[in-house]
Amino acid sequence: MSSGARAVLLIVLALAAGGLVLLFASDSADDESLNVANLNETQSAFTITSASFADGEFLPATHTCDGGETSPPITIARAPEGTAAFALIATDPDIPQQFKDARGIDDFVHWVLYDIPADTEVLPESTVIGVRGVNSAGGLGFVGACPPSNLEPTEHRYIFTLYALEAELGLQEGADRDEVIKAMEGKILGTATIAGLYDRSGRAEETGEN
Repeated sequence: MSSGARAVLLIVLALAAGGLVLLFASDSADDESLNVANLNETQSAFTITSASFADGEFLPATHTCDGGETSPPITIARAPEGTAAFALIATDPDIPQQFKDARGIDDFVHWVLYDIPADTEVLPESTVIGVRGVNSAGGLGFVGACPPSNLEPTEHRYIFTLYALEAELGLQEGADRDEVIKAMEGKILGTATIAGLYDRSGRAEETGEN
């Protein structure tokens, strides 16, 4: 190979190597950008927590029929941009099948609360913030956990879901869960959930219904 051809070949190889370096650098930058985006998304996630119980842990008796039946405190973090109000619904999906069949329901609604102001950061225990809806027991506000102690499953989940809304619902006090869900259609910016557990199977008291 002539010296001129060898020089051309070296230049081509150098350019190719430089291209590979640039390609790897570009891929690395893309990966880094993706990681940063994922981190930002994680850090900005809409969440709720409770000072009374951690997600997946047991509710204190104060939030049940064995205590004061007070609503648990709820802390709100990183609500979506544009949130104008919140709505909260708490349900027990683990009611015994015989209750589901007798009442024609799939779950028991323990708490309905809506038009909670957008600047709310904490719903304190036994909160009066927002407008109260009707629960499955026929009352307003929160009704405590009270799973039957002699019917399976004895351990029930209590799922608290907070909805971030782009507008208030404007419903009068006493709306039920279905009315609230219908009114929220097209207004939901995000949801956050926490679940607590309760089991009364070790108690000798009369049974409840959820």
